[in-house]
Amino acid sequence: MKLNLKKLVSFKPKKKTTTSAEVAILDKNASFAVKEAYKSLRTNLIFSMGTPGGKAKVLSIVSSAPSEGKTTTAINIAISFAETDCKVLLVDCDLRKPKLHKYMKIKNTSGMSNILGGFSTAEQTIFKSPYGFDCILAGRIPPNPAELLSSDKFTETFDSLKDKYDYIFIDCPPVNVVSDALTISTYSDGVLYVVNPGIVLTSDVEEGIAKLEFVNAKIYGFVANAVDTFLKHKYTGKYRTRYGSRYGSKYGYYYYSSSYKAYEYKEDEKDD
Repeated sequence: MKLNLKKLVSFKPKKKTTTSAEVAILDKNASFAVKEAYKSLRTNLIFSMGTPGGKAKVLSIVSSAPSEGKTTTAINIAISFAETDCKVLLVDCDLRKPKLHKYMKIKNTSGMSNILGGFSTAEQTIFKSPYGFDCILAGRIPPNPAELLSSDKFTETFDSLKDKYDYIFIDCPPVNVVSDALTISTYSDGVLYVVNPGIVLTSDVEEGIAKLEFVNAKIYGFVANAVDTFLKHKYTGKYRTRYGSRYGSKYGYYYYSSSYKAYEYKEDEKDD
Protein backbone atom coordinates (compact mmCIF):
# COMPACT_ATOMS: atom_id res chain seq x y z
CA MET A 1 0.00 0.00 0.00
CA LYS A 2 1.36 3.40 -0.99
CA LEU A 3 1.46 6.07 1.69
CA ASN A 4 0.31 9.51 0.57
CA LEU A 5 2.21 11.89 2.80
CA LYS A 6 -0.04 14.77 1.73
CA LYS A 7 -2.78 13.24 3.86
CA LEU A 8 -0.50 13.38 6.88
CA VAL A 9 0.53 17.00 6.39
CA SER A 10 -2.49 18.98 5.36
CA PHE A 11 -1.23 22.52 4.89
CA LYS A 12 -0.62 24.01 1.48
CA PRO A 13 2.91 25.39 0.94
CA LYS A 14 3.10 29.15 0.79
CA LYS A 15 3.74 30.86 -2.47
CA LYS A 16 7.22 32.14 -3.01
CA THR A 17 7.91 35.64 -1.77
CA THR A 18 11.07 37.53 -1.05
CA THR A 19 10.09 37.75 2.59
CA SER A 20 9.58 33.99 2.98
CA ALA A 21 12.92 33.36 1.32
CA GLU A 22 14.67 35.62 3.79
CA VAL A 23 12.83 34.21 6.80
CA ALA A 24 13.88 30.71 5.76
CA ILE A 25 17.53 31.52 6.43
CA LEU A 26 18.86 31.12 9.96
CA ASP A 27 19.51 34.50 11.55
CA LYS A 28 18.68 36.39 14.74
CA ASN A 29 15.00 36.42 13.74
CA ALA A 30 14.76 32.63 13.44
CA SER A 31 12.72 30.94 16.14
CA PHE A 32 14.37 29.12 19.02
CA ALA A 33 12.87 25.81 17.85
CA VAL A 34 14.38 26.13 14.38
CA LYS A 35 17.80 27.10 15.73
CA GLU A 36 17.83 24.18 18.13
CA ALA A 37 16.69 21.79 15.41
CA TYR A 38 19.64 22.74 13.24
CA LYS A 39 22.03 22.43 16.17
CA SER A 40 20.70 18.93 16.73
CA LEU A 41 21.07 18.14 13.04
CA ARG A 42 24.64 19.49 13.12
CA THR A 43 25.51 17.26 16.08
CA ASN A 44 24.06 14.19 14.38
CA LEU A 45 25.95 14.93 11.18
CA ILE A 46 29.24 15.44 13.02
CA PHE A 47 28.86 12.05 14.66
CA SER A 48 27.84 10.46 11.36
CA MET A 49 30.59 12.05 9.28
CA GLY A 50 33.33 12.11 11.88
CA THR A 51 35.67 15.01 12.46
CA PRO A 52 37.89 16.21 9.61
CA GLY A 53 41.27 14.50 9.56
CA GLY A 54 43.27 16.81 7.34
CA LYS A 55 40.78 16.87 4.48
CA ALA A 56 37.24 18.21 4.36
CA LYS A 57 34.24 16.01 4.95
CA VAL A 58 31.96 16.22 1.90
CA LEU A 59 28.18 15.96 2.24
CA SER A 60 25.72 15.87 -0.67
CA ILE A 61 22.27 17.25 0.10
CA VAL A 62 19.53 15.78 -2.08
CA SER A 63 15.76 15.52 -2.38
CA SER A 64 13.36 13.46 -4.46
CA ALA A 65 11.78 16.41 -6.28
CA PRO A 66 12.04 20.20 -6.65
CA SER A 67 10.58 22.57 -4.04
CA GLU A 68 11.31 20.39 -1.01
CA GLY A 69 13.53 22.98 0.69
CA LYS A 70 16.86 21.34 -0.17
CA THR A 71 18.76 24.55 -0.89
CA THR A 72 17.40 26.21 2.24
CA THR A 73 18.48 23.21 4.28
CA ALA A 74 21.94 23.28 2.69
CA ILE A 75 22.40 26.97 3.50
CA ASN A 76 21.25 26.57 7.09
CA ILE A 77 23.49 23.56 7.66
CA ALA A 78 26.42 25.60 6.36
CA ILE A 79 25.49 28.45 8.71
CA SER A 80 25.21 26.06 11.64
CA PHE A 81 28.63 24.52 11.01
CA ALA A 82 30.23 27.92 10.41
CA GLU A 83 29.04 29.01 13.86
CA THR A 84 31.42 26.43 15.37
CA ASP A 85 34.39 28.20 13.73
CA CYS A 86 34.77 25.46 11.13
CA LYS A 87 35.88 26.49 7.67
CA VAL A 88 32.86 25.70 5.51
CA LEU A 89 32.25 25.74 1.75
CA LEU A 90 28.80 25.49 0.18
CA VAL A 91 28.71 24.59 -3.51
CA ASP A 92 25.73 24.79 -5.85
CA CYS A 93 26.08 21.80 -8.17
CA ASP A 94 22.62 22.10 -9.64
CA LEU A 95 23.81 23.18 -13.06
CA ARG A 96 20.32 23.00 -14.54
CA LYS A 97 18.09 25.02 -12.18
CA PRO A 98 20.45 26.68 -9.68
CA LYS A 99 18.99 28.57 -6.73
CA LEU A 100 21.81 29.42 -4.33
CA HIS A 101 22.51 32.75 -6.01
CA LYS A 102 18.93 33.85 -5.32
CA TYR A 103 19.49 33.50 -1.58
CA MET A 104 22.93 35.08 -1.74
CA LYS A 105 21.51 37.90 -3.87
CA ILE A 106 24.34 37.65 -6.36
CA LYS A 107 24.22 37.35 -10.14
CA ASN A 108 24.90 33.81 -11.25
CA THR A 109 27.53 34.78 -13.80
CA SER A 110 30.44 32.66 -12.58
CA GLY A 111 30.63 29.42 -10.66
CA MET A 112 31.06 25.67 -10.89
CA SER A 113 30.18 25.43 -14.57
CA ASN A 114 32.89 27.99 -15.34
CA ILE A 115 35.43 26.01 -13.32
CA LEU A 116 34.57 22.69 -14.92
CA GLY A 117 34.55 24.27 -18.38
CA GLY A 118 38.06 25.63 -17.83
CA PHE A 119 37.03 29.29 -17.95
CA SER A 120 37.78 30.13 -14.30
CA THR A 121 39.67 28.76 -11.34
CA ALA A 122 38.07 27.85 -8.04
CA GLU A 123 39.89 30.73 -6.37
CA GLN A 124 38.31 33.17 -8.81
CA THR A 125 34.77 31.97 -8.13
CA ILE A 126 34.79 31.52 -4.34
CA PHE A 127 33.18 34.34 -2.40
CA LYS A 128 32.51 34.93 1.27
CA SER A 129 28.82 34.81 2.13
CA PRO A 130 27.36 37.18 4.74
CA TYR A 131 26.60 34.11 6.87
CA GLY A 132 30.18 33.14 7.68
CA PHE A 133 30.89 30.46 5.08
CA ASP A 134 32.37 30.43 1.59
CA CYS A 135 30.29 29.81 -1.53
CA ILE A 136 30.69 28.65 -5.09
CA LEU A 137 27.62 29.32 -7.22
CA ALA A 138 26.52 27.11 -10.10
CA GLY A 139 27.51 29.59 -12.80
CA ARG A 140 25.94 29.90 -16.21
CA ILE A 141 23.80 26.92 -17.19
CA PRO A 142 25.91 24.75 -19.53
CA PRO A 143 24.63 22.56 -22.39
CA ASN A 144 26.25 19.43 -20.88
CA PRO A 145 25.89 19.45 -17.06
CA ALA A 146 26.00 15.65 -16.67
CA GLU A 147 29.28 15.42 -18.59
CA LEU A 148 30.86 18.25 -16.60
CA LEU A 149 29.91 16.71 -13.26
CA SER A 150 31.33 13.33 -14.25
CA SER A 151 34.57 14.75 -15.63
CA ASP A 152 38.06 14.43 -14.18
CA LYS A 153 38.01 18.20 -13.71
CA PHE A 154 35.22 17.82 -11.13
CA THR A 155 37.28 15.38 -9.08
CA GLU A 156 40.42 17.49 -9.38
CA THR A 157 38.55 20.63 -8.31
CA PHE A 158 37.06 19.06 -5.19
CA ASP A 159 40.30 17.30 -4.28
CA SER A 160 42.01 20.69 -4.16
CA LEU A 161 39.14 22.28 -2.22
CA LYS A 162 39.18 19.50 0.38
CA ASP A 163 42.64 20.65 1.47
CA LYS A 164 41.31 24.11 2.34
CA TYR A 165 38.09 23.42 4.26
CA ASP A 166 36.77 21.41 7.17
CA TYR A 167 33.40 20.68 5.59
CA ILE A 168 32.06 20.97 2.05
CA PHE A 169 28.30 20.85 1.49
CA ILE A 170 26.98 20.25 -2.02
CA ASP A 171 23.51 21.37 -3.08
CA CYS A 172 22.52 18.73 -5.63
CA PRO A 173 19.68 18.50 -8.18
CA PRO A 174 16.65 16.35 -7.26
CA VAL A 175 17.69 12.71 -7.38
CA ASN A 176 14.52 11.52 -9.15
CA VAL A 177 14.63 14.18 -11.86
CA VAL A 178 18.16 13.89 -13.27
CA SER A 179 21.15 11.61 -12.67
CA ASP A 180 23.52 14.42 -11.65
CA ALA A 181 23.01 13.89 -7.91
CA LEU A 182 23.95 10.23 -8.24
CA THR A 183 27.21 11.16 -9.94
CA ILE A 184 28.02 13.70 -7.25
CA SER A 185 27.12 11.33 -4.42
CA THR A 186 29.76 8.82 -5.52
CA TYR A 187 32.37 11.44 -4.67
CA SER A 188 30.82 12.53 -1.36
CA ASP A 189 31.41 10.95 2.03
CA GLY A 190 27.66 10.69 2.45
CA VAL A 191 24.21 11.98 1.58
CA LEU A 192 21.54 13.86 3.54
CA TYR A 193 18.04 13.34 2.15
CA VAL A 194 15.55 16.23 2.47
CA VAL A 195 11.89 15.24 2.41
CA ASN A 196 8.91 17.60 2.25
CA PRO A 197 5.94 15.41 3.23
CA GLY A 198 3.53 17.94 1.72
CA ILE A 199 4.98 17.30 -1.74
CA VAL A 200 6.30 13.76 -2.18
CA LEU A 201 4.96 10.25 -1.69
CA THR A 202 6.69 7.41 0.08
CA SER A 203 7.18 5.79 -3.31
CA ASP A 204 9.14 8.86 -4.47
CA VAL A 205 11.53 8.53 -1.55
CA GLU A 206 11.82 4.77 -2.06
CA GLU A 207 12.77 5.41 -5.68
CA GLY A 208 15.41 7.95 -4.64
CA ILE A 209 16.86 5.61 -2.02
CA ALA A 210 17.06 2.76 -4.53
CA LYS A 211 18.98 4.95 -6.97
CA LEU A 212 21.43 6.09 -4.30
CA GLU A 213 21.96 2.57 -3.03
CA PHE A 214 22.61 1.38 -6.58
CA VAL A 215 25.67 3.69 -6.76
CA ASN A 216 26.69 2.70 -3.20
CA ALA A 217 26.03 6.14 -1.74
CA LYS A 218 26.00 6.30 2.05
CA ILE A 219 22.77 7.86 3.31
CA TYR A 220 23.32 9.49 6.70
CA GLY A 221 19.67 10.30 7.35
CA PHE A 222 16.60 12.32 6.49
CA VAL A 223 15.34 15.82 7.21
CA ALA A 224 11.57 16.29 7.26
CA ASN A 225 11.08 19.83 6.04
CA ALA A 226 8.25 22.41 6.18
CA VAL A 227 6.14 20.80 8.89
CA ASP A 228 4.34 22.97 11.44
CA THR A 229 4.89 22.38 15.15
CA PHE A 230 1.23 21.66 15.78
CA LEU A 231 1.23 19.15 12.96
CA LYS A 232 4.30 17.58 14.46
CA HIS A 233 2.48 16.95 17.72
CA LYS A 234 -0.61 15.73 15.90
CA TYR A 235 1.07 13.43 13.45
CA THR A 236 4.46 12.52 14.89
CA GLY A 237 3.39 9.09 16.13
CA LYS A 238 1.63 8.13 12.93
CA TYR A 239 4.23 9.72 10.68
CA ARG A 240 7.22 8.13 12.40
CA THR A 241 5.51 4.76 12.64
CA ARG A 242 4.29 4.49 9.07
CA TYR A 243 7.06 6.42 7.34
CA GLY A 244 9.95 7.20 9.65
CA SER A 245 10.34 3.65 10.95
CA ARG A 246 10.68 2.32 7.42
CA TYR A 247 13.79 4.40 6.82
CA GLY A 248 14.78 5.86 10.17
CA SER A 249 16.02 2.63 11.73
CA LYS A 250 18.34 2.03 8.80
CA TYR A 251 19.60 5.50 8.03
CA GLY A 252 18.72 7.87 10.87
CA TYR A 253 15.96 10.44 11.01
CA TYR A 254 16.08 14.17 11.68
CA TYR A 255 13.13 16.51 12.11
CA TYR A 256 12.85 20.26 12.06
CA SER A 257 10.42 23.01 11.41
CA SER A 258 8.20 25.02 13.81
CA SER A 259 6.14 27.54 11.80
CA TYR A 260 9.09 27.72 9.43
CA LYS A 261 8.40 27.16 5.74
CA ALA A 262 10.97 26.49 3.05
CA TYR A 263 11.24 28.92 0.17
CA GLU A 264 9.19 27.43 -2.65
CA TYR A 265 10.54 27.05 -6.16
CA LYS A 266 8.18 27.00 -9.12
CA GLU A 267 8.95 25.17 -12.34
CA ASP A 268 7.99 28.22 -14.39
CA GLU A 269 10.43 30.44 -12.53
CA LYS A 270 12.86 32.11 -14.90
CA ASP A 271 16.58 31.69 -14.36
CA ASP A 272 18.64 34.79 -13.86
